Amino acid sequence: MNKHLQRSGKILLVLIFFSTMQIDAQSFASVRPSPSLNAKPEMQKAQPLNDVLKQIGERFDIKFAYNLDAVDGKVVEMELEGDNADELLRKVLKPYDLLFDKIDGKHYVVYATSDSKKNVKKLKRKGTLDLGRRSDADTSASGETSMAGSSITQPLVFEQAVDLTVSGKVTDENGSILPGATVLEKGTTNGTTTDVEGNYTLTVSNENAVLSVSFLGYLTQEIPLANRTQVDVSLLPDVATLTEVVVVGYGVQKKVNVTGSVASISGDKLKKAPVASLSNALVGNLPGIITTQRSGEPGQDDANIFIRGIGTPGDAGPLFVIDGIPRSQSDFTQLDPNEIESVNVLKDAGAAVFGSRAGNGVILVTTRRGASGKTRFSYSYNLGFQSPARLPEYVGAADYLRLQNEASVNAGGAILFDDDRIQSHIDGDDPFNFPDTDWYDITLNDHGTMNQHNMNVSGGTENISYFVSAGYLDQDGLYDNNNFKRYNIRSNIDAQVTSTAKLSMDLSGRLENTEQPDITTDNLFFGLLRNIPIVSPYNEDGTFRLTSPYQNTVAGITDENGYNRSSQTVFLGKLSLEQELPIEGLKVKGVVAYDRSYTSSKNWNTGVIEFTPQGQPTPFRPPTLRESFNQSQRFTPELHLNYANSFGNSSVSGLLIYSQAKTMNNQFSGFAQNFVAEAIDNAFFNTDIATQTYTGEAENFARRGLVGRFTYDLSSKYLFEFSFRYDGSENFPSGERFGLFPAVAAGWVVSSEDFMKGVSWLDFLKLRASYGVVGNDNLVINNQTSRFLYFASFTAVDGILGDYSFLNDGVSELVPALTPSAIANPNVTWESVAKFNVGLESDFFNGLLSLDVDYFYDVRTDILARRDLAVPQTFGAILPAENLGEVHNRGIEVILTHKRKIGDLQYNIGGNVTYARNKVINLEEAESVPDRLSRENRSLNQFFGYEAIGIFQNQEEIDNAPDQTALGGTTGPDGSSGIFPGDIRYKDLNNDNIINDEDRGPIGRSNIPELVYGITGGVSYKGLDLSFLFQGASRVDQYLTQQAIGAFFNGGNAAEEWLDRWTPENTGGGMPRILVNPGQNADQQSSFWLQDASYLRLRNVELGYSLPQNLVAKISANAMRVYISGQNLLTFTDMFGDPENSNADGRYFPQMKVVNFGASIQF
Repeated sequence: MNKHLQRSGKILLVLIFFSTMQIDAQSFASVRPSPSLNAKPEMQKAQPLNDVLKQIGERFDIKFAYNLDAVDGKVVEMELEGDNADELLRKVLKPYDLLFDKIDGKHYVVYATSDSKKNVKKLKRKGTLDLGRRSDADTSASGETSMAGSSITQPLVFEQAVDLTVSGKVTDENGSILPGATVLEKGTTNGTTTDVEGNYTLTVSNENAVLSVSFLGYLTQEIPLANRTQVDVSLLPDVATLTEVVVVGYGVQKKVNVTGSVASISGDKLKKAPVASLSNALVGNLPGIITTQRSGEPGQDDANIFIRGIGTPGDAGPLFVIDGIPRSQSDFTQLDPNEIESVNVLKDAGAAVFGSRAGNGVILVTTRRGASGKTRFSYSYNLGFQSPARLPEYVGAADYLRLQNEASVNAGGAILFDDDRIQSHIDGDDPFNFPDTDWYDITLNDHGTMNQHNMNVSGGTENISYFVSAGYLDQDGLYDNNNFKRYNIRSNIDAQVTSTAKLSMDLSGRLENTEQPDITTDNLFFGLLRNIPIVSPYNEDGTFRLTSPYQNTVAGITDENGYNRSSQTVFLGKLSLEQELPIEGLKVKGVVAYDRSYTSSKNWNTGVIEFTPQGQPTPFRPPTLRESFNQSQRFTPELHLNYANSFGNSSVSGLLIYSQAKTMNNQFSGFAQNFVAEAIDNAFFNTDIATQTYTGEAENFARRGLVGRFTYDLSSKYLFEFSFRYDGSENFPSGERFGLFPAVAAGWVVSSEDFMKGVSWLDFLKLRASYGVVGNDNLVINNQTSRFLYFASFTAVDGILGDYSFLNDGVSELVPALTPSAIANPNVTWESVAKFNVGLESDFFNGLLSLDVDYFYDVRTDILARRDLAVPQTFGAILPAENLGEVHNRGIEVILTHKRKIGDLQYNIGGNVTYARNKVINLEEAESVPDRLSRENRSLNQFFGYEAIGIFQNQEEIDNAPDQTALGGTTGPDGSSGIFPGDIRYKDLNNDNIINDEDRGPIGRSNIPELVYGITGGVSYKGLDLSFLFQGASRVDQYLTQQAIGAFFNGGNAAEEWLDRWTPENTGGGMPRILVNPGQNADQQSSFWLQDASYLRLRNVELGYSLPQNLVAKISANAMRVYISGQNLLTFTDMFGDPENSNADGRYFPQMKVVNFGASIQF
């Protein structure tokens, strides 16, 4: 629970207790601490106890509440010495049989030993407690206001209702007026708002009505009138609301003052998702975030993250910034969620402070830090059971044989398998010769386990605070020898080294170990798709059976076949020193960050021996060894100058930063084979020098930039921000290396205007807009990151292709040569993105409902491309990369939430929707490219092909349809080639009565969803809590081909989809007639094989129980919680296989669903 809410709850309970004791809460008035906490005010030897408590409060900056009767007439006659408030209080109170309770570090209750807390609790349960009433008599001579009032110890009696006019003034805790505060008669729509002087007048239905008084940023108070006509109200600040901040680039801002589009999620919410990769905890929780998780393999299950979709055919991933320092995507995805305070996403021009790296948006991570107070220790454990969320289904042995027979007859062949053979596979009496092998089932385990541990400790004093965390993740895959282990450690320390200087040191480390069998994931699932069910993985003697032409997957995952292991060690460090300067509000800060990672991988292949049923082994393969080592270092120094101050109703802030970064990478790898023994997997023992090969590379990279930002706030009503970054990147030639990326934003808090005072149902309304230019210097062309495109480059060729021929003594010899790469471009520069955003934020009905809406429009220019479509291939050279392309991306985001508290019951429900669609404006295509095949004015990743319009039902349809034999025919029942009933029918796009290449056009949608949404909810009652997240995507297609959907492709199996195929008896079948070799007519890229990949997942659900405090206290703990949660438990989709997979031929590790059991304890 948020510490501010905890504190507010404690204070509320104290106020209830005070009222039943006829409390004088005079000491709860605001007390300013003396200049030095160690300075002792002068105290007389004999003073009233009431005055002594005031002086102790001033001395130690604490506040007291007490019963007037308990302190009246009591005099203190002693020297008040000592630096410990608790010890001093005991000395002062003991002679008078008085006790005290410490509510928190700042609030104390003083009471007589005769006062019983149990009696107070009983009265509260009976509903007979009433908060103290304010009246003129409650004002002391000093002008301080008391909350003393008569204790109501009998239930209120409601007699005949009589209208009553009540008036008063609403102020804050310091006595400042609150114009526009809402005053309602509870349970009705009868209400008013305070005027410019904070005054109100309201006629209520009866003298026992209850007033509900609220103001944005303050806690709502409910005050029973009890026949009073004058009620002044002092509202306490809602600390959680007023201090809620949002992390922006190089700083934080109050949420109410933010002018940009920023999405935020807390670390506590991220922990609810039992996932290994943090990237899979974002989707559905944050508007504007679009993710596609293509794999569920341990250590390789990161999701692709796109902020507001994609706007470039190159690198579309965001920049990741952790505690102010740009870092890699893996540094983000492999964070332990227990280390995270919050994740904030910059989606609009607010990202301009990151300049040439912010074109795709920025994800900011803030890790947890300590705070002054007692040391807190926390431990959590999670045990998860993983299984595939969704697997493709393939036919068993009997169906496979029947389909083979049908396919043979359809092509004019004979029956291949008689009924006895089919029945033998059904009976299963001979599993070696007549098996029914489910290759997925026999290769993959039912589930894999995932263990997560975390322990952390935090705390601090006035001068130093700390947060230290250690985490461990152990994730098994779906088959043996597939495991990922991760160790995380973090230490964040802040020290107030002088009264004006603060030193911070952040250190974190990570160790990752990945183990896989020698067979690659790609080849493993390739084999699972293609191995047929009538072949067993074993021979009768227990040896592995040769399943040629595809690998025996059961044999491939064994130790006998070898292994593939990798390890990565990562260190991230940051040291900062902030110094306050003599000018008020001005600070200077120096930052130095150093990151280092070391990666090693080792692949040892021994080759498992497989045997034919006749006992013939596969040929021996000598062992091979591949090893690689990669080291990366990054050094980032920065100098910050910050200014923040207020002048009357105006607040200003400024920021100026100099930043630079240098990255150094080097890599070395080697290969060897023909080892003397399979048991020795070390390159030292390889003596076949002729087979040894080695390679290495190194590169350095640097960036430099100047950042500035200015903000202005007038009365928290009119907001303005200007920012810029003058950035330089080594990726570009000297004349194009630096660029300016400016941004401007403004906000208007409409609800604070005078003309909105009468709108009682509207709590808050802010309009905001932003415009700016950001860049992208991570240039990708042909799916490869490209650097130094302004230099001519050459590639060394050691082989026949590209070699030169020379005569040596009359004999021609080939000499290794250098071949030129692409032509240099001395004007290459970064992509530029102009971002426009307009939005509103609103709250209604005292916080019951909130609505946020954003519209965005991005124009991306100077996208890197080659004129391959405009220049004929006869040009003879690789064209230079140029800044040619332009893509527009626009969309809308909507967030709607509702939350309410009814007694001990709290609930919330909400949803967010993001729609983002891009359009290619220019890619420099040749004028000869027809509109139907042009990528311009269409989405990126648009599919092209033939539009399938059904299946031919009879010969008459074929005769009357456009001729499509130009595409290639299929084999008919008579063995001839042509088009036959049951074949796919295509649309004649140009109406020339012929189906050919002229009829190809755009089909379907992109494989990146245009629409994503999340539905969240939660409910809690006392110690029980339940939360859920449904997440979905729409307007997205995936293309399937080859073994993923085709029948018997290259001798493989057939998907269960083929059980509903066209036959003369089943003309409504969803698949065409089945053939072993379907021919070119069926193999055309067409909409027939394009599937709607829309889905809805129960992405996360958690049920938890927090143990009662009296039980937890018995083990000296502060809190303990147990819970059960799930990830991807349900998936609704019409797609064959997993809807987030984009591998067209089906070779992918499936996404996982997780059932997780966990517990956490805090001391």
